[in-house]
Amino acid sequence: MHVAEIDSFLSAHQRFGLRPLDAAGRDRYVAETVFRHVWAQWRYENDEPDYFGPEFTSAPVAGPAPLRSRARAE
Repeated sequence: MHVAEIDSFLSAHQRFGLRPLDAAGRDRYVAETVFRHVWAQWRYENDEPDYFGPEFTSAPVAGPAPLRSRARAE
């Protein structure tokens, strides 16, 4: 549900908004939405009202390149 909601809002903003976001702005929107709003639901469901999720102390580190799907040889 959350992924579809985030994607739908971001797609609508990119298409109809006055100032579409660049790649960094889109990444920031997704990160803020997940870490501020999705954690609220987790806290509610787990009766942890004072838990605000993980704390990040540095900038994200680039990870490995995404895996590419390969066509199967049959």
